[in-house]
Amino acid sequence: MVKKILVGVIGFIVILAVSIPTIIYFTGDKQLSLVSSFNIGDLSATSGIVTDGKYVYIADARDGLLIIDISNPNEPILTGYYNSSLAESVTVNDGIAYIADAFDGLVVVNVTDPTAPTLLAELPLGNSRGVFLRESLLYVVDGTVPFKIFNISNPESPQVVGSLDISSWVDGLDIEGNYAYLATRQRGMVVVDIEDPTSLSIVGELSSEGDIVFSSVRRIKVEGDCAYLAASYSGLIILNISDPYHPTHISNYDVQYAYSVHISDNLVYLSADKEGLHVLDISDPSNLVLFDIYATEGVHDICTFDSLVYTHCETSLKIFKWDWSF
Repeated sequence: MVKKILVGVIGFIVILAVSIPTIIYFTGDKQLSLVSSFNIGDLSATSGIVTDGKYVYIADARDGLLIIDISNPNEPILTGYYNSSLAESVTVNDGIAYIADAFDGLVVVNVTDPTAPTLLAELPLGNSRGVFLRESLLYVVDGTVPFKIFNISNPESPQVVGSLDISSWVDGLDIEGNYAYLATRQRGMVVVDIEDPTSLSIVGELSSEGDIVFSSVRRIKVEGDCAYLAASYSGLIILNISDPYHPTHISNYDVQYAYSVHISDNLVYLSADKEGLHVLDISDPSNLVLFDIYATEGVHDICTFDSLVYTHCETSLKIFKWDWSF
């Protein structure tokens, strides 16, 4: 169990003698402030968000792909949309959006003209949940069919180059080096060797440590030698992956429900659903510093660009900035 300590000190951190892992709650240094809130209606909790700094792309489980102009973050504008069935996740590169859709499978959309997105390809899979793009390879995880790797050199005709049965529902993934780190509901974190996309293999996994069980992992991010798991009712779980074959537990942070996680500049942004947005300093993953909690409607996903933080909430896109108090 992680201990939280309230330190109401301005300008410096007081170190207390406490058990490890420890969370120091540091207020007064900086805090999130709301820049704008853009209403986009009732959304499902199974949606994702990415940005290139000019547009925000939201995988909306109700309306498909939403494209919002955020060139003026004070006044976001809905620019265009593509209506897929049940969009779960999206990644965008060179004017092409790759959408994991729970009903339609892999959906590829040309967004070069954001006012008029057009379909390039649609590949029925099973229950597509997450996508990750690296160079010409697209990695897709699913709830009901094997983990797949596509060659998308021709976005109009993606070709399967590798496939692996994970024997678990998979919601998200991240990739570092020759390994894919999968967020699964039954097996916790699963590590797949992807060095040869045509010959994939599971090389490591971890779903518990002592009395801590984190089998239902929704999203995962890798930073350095650590994997950060948004593990539903188990909160935020931090694992050491310096040896991908034998991951070990470092620390955890308790929230009622952790849905998604994002990392930028040594900060973890954790969507804690109805508990809002939690931000923690991860300079030392075994001793977390809780910078801020922004209480807002259910937060489903987060992304950052430059100094701004974008959150996809139940009914809105919310944009934040950091305010310094000294």
